Amino acid sequence: MRLFSATLAPVITRLYGPEAFGLLALFTSITSISRVNRLHALRNGDHAPKDR
Repeated sequence: MRLFSATLAPVITRLYGPEAFGLLALFTSITSISRVNRLHALRNGDHAPKDR
């Protein structure tokens, strides 16, 4: 996978500008944080129904 991304990096940088890379970084960071939060909730059992 690293070889694939390393060989395509020059092509991608010519196709997309810095703004696109900034948006990609923002999207990646938000989805990573939300993924960690969801996994944390699953481990703690926060998704389980409460007793009545």
